[in-house]
Order: sequence, then structure tokens, then C-alpha cells
Amino acid sequence: TNATINSCMFSGCFGAIGYSQGSSGQVLNCQTSDVEGAVYVSSGSQVNLVNNFFPATTGSSIYVVDDSHVSGSGNVFSGGFETGTLSFGGRSTSGLHGNHIIKGDNPFAVQIRYAFYEMVTFDLSNNYWGTTDTELIDEWIYDWNDDQTIHGIIEYLPLADGPVSTEEMSLDSVKALYR
Repeated sequence: TNATINSCMFSGCFGAIGYSQGSSGQVLNCQTSDVEGAVYVSSGSQVNLVNNFFPATTGSSIYVVDDSHVSGSGNVFSGGFETGTLSFGGRSTSGLHGNHIIKGDNPFAVQIRYAFYEMVTFDLSNNYWGTTDTELIDEWIYDWNDDQTIHGIIEYLPLADGPVSTEEMSLDSVKALYR
């Protein structure tokens, strides 16, 4: 619990950062290069991401499953070519605001990959998508609106109207998120 990864560079690996088995923590000021997936959060884990640069070569920048939660701001997420830049599943939740979510050569910027028993909402409001065209962003999202066996909705409005600040959050304000 409370594992902090700060100012690290991960390169040439399958999955750069993983939180699982109910772990918690934060990833601050890190960067990935030539990775299949940047961050994997599973099995009831909670992670806060602040001021990171997470391009994924083939997989997702972040992959959140199995009752896990991811939050954060000031990050740049960009995807590879096989899955969504951000991928969610298994009754997970999100609170990602003030980030850049950039669709790569992949089919989707955000993808819900598993069906749920009850409707789940993923909060991705106030992010910069490289566009303010909501019809285009709708095309970049794969959720209940595309497949009604997936009981998950991506809430992305309101949009950031331009690139967002990546100012550093103090360690005390990050700790406050876990109280």
C-alpha cells in the first residue's frame, strides 16, 4: 500500500508499471518509451497518476480492471495500434481530469473491454482530446453506446477547450486524495 513511483523512465518492456492485489499508491513524473502497456491496475487497487507521459506502442497507456480505481491529472496518454489508449473493465472506475487523451493508430481513444452486471460510469471529464469535435470523440469511444452488452458509459463532457496544464501537484495534495 501507498507505493510511490517517482521520476522514473521505463523502456522496452511489456508492462511498465503494475498495481494489483488491493495495492495503492501514486505514479508521479514518470515516462515510458517503447512499451506495450504503460500502467496496469487490477484486483481492487487504487492509483493516482500525476504529470506522467505514457505513450504505448501496441497496447493501452492504462488498463484498469477488477474493481480498481485510477485517478489523476497532468498526464499525457497516447495509444498504440491494438487497443484503446485507455482500457477499462471489471467494475472499475476512473476520475481522470486535466489530462491529454490522444488517440493513436488504435481504433479507440477509450475502450470498455468487459461487460458488467450493473451500469458503470467512467469519469473522464475536463480532458483534452486533441479536438473539441464531440462527434469525433464519440467515434473514438467504445462503450454502451456501441455495444449494449457492455454496461459501461464514458462521461467525457465538459471538455477541456485546449491543452491542459501539467503543473506538478504537491505530495500533500496527492496524499489527501487517499484520506
